[in-house]
Amino acid sequence: MRVFQLKKVWLALFVVVMALLLSLQTAIAANDVTVSIVNLSNKNVCSVYISPVTDDVWTGEQLGNSQMQHWAKRTFNVPMGTYDLRADFCDGSPRTTVFNVAINANYTWEIGKDVPVTNQPSAPADPAPADPTSAEPAQPAPTQQQPPTSNTSLNDLFSFYEPDIYQFWLRDAAERGETHVRPQVTYSWRADVAAFYDPSNHSIEQSRIFSAQIKNKFGDYSVVTVLAHEWGHAIQADYGYFDSFRFTIYSEAQADCLTGAYTQDAERRGLIGPADVQAGRDVMFFVGDDLPWWDIRAHGSGDARVDSFNSGYWGGANACFQ
Repeated sequence: MRVFQLKKVWLALFVVVMALLLSLQTAIAANDVTVSIVNLSNKNVCSVYISPVTDDVWTGEQLGNSQMQHWAKRTFNVPMGTYDLRADFCDGSPRTTVFNVAINANYTWEIGKDVPVTNQPSAPADPAPADPTSAEPAQPAPTQQQPPTSNTSLNDLFSFYEPDIYQFWLRDAAERGETHVRPQVTYSWRADVAAFYDPSNHSIEQSRIFSAQIKNKFGDYSVVTVLAHEWGHAIQADYGYFDSFRFTIYSEAQADCLTGAYTQDAERRGLIGPADVQAGRDVMFFVGDDLPWWDIRAHGSGDARVDSFNSGYWGGANACFQ
């Protein structure tokens, strides 16, 4: 009799535990949503990332060793939250990204349809022909050393691109009859800043910690993009624009434009390729903010910053000084 009662107790405990496990599983499942990826592009997709925005590097790769062909659809379960989405094409074309997507219900991402135009750049326009009546012939760009290979160290990136950005703006200043003074650049280990230009002593500081984070997430040229942006502020100071803006956001937009102008020139000289240009756009979007335009801290939304970058990329530095 006693053994029978013990068996009943154990059976009751087992039923309770199983009920608790089932309710816990149901609660977890209730917080999951589906993300459907549809490939509407004409290219195969080799990698798809569904990465929480809190991650410093791209995580959550979904395809493994498989590929998504044209019109293919894949569905994945993820917890509700805010994500960055990325798709890499198998032929090496510039990747497609969408940032800060709040996924609180089932969500569909159609690659090649609802991607912002800035993720699909075409080739920049040919430079205007030289004026045959000009008294001074156009000077060729100086011979460049070999640019760093992909996934290189921060030190190599800084040591190559800092003097290259300086030489680019020296040439631009000479063409405009302006004077450019090379800013003092410091690469610090501060975690409380990303990068900034200090007009009081004509200096730039860029955090190695922040640089490593964006390099891991967006690629090598994202680090150069940040440096080129701060250098744009130095150009504003040299050319007399830095204190001419009533609101900070206008100064930031011009610096973003000047960043695109350098990027166009670097691509023209073969230092970077389309994937690097896209990395520049990606980090521009990433560092956007939603502050009111009159706020002294405002730099512009992600879309606005990419638009300013594109203005310089397509139109060169002249587009930034109009």
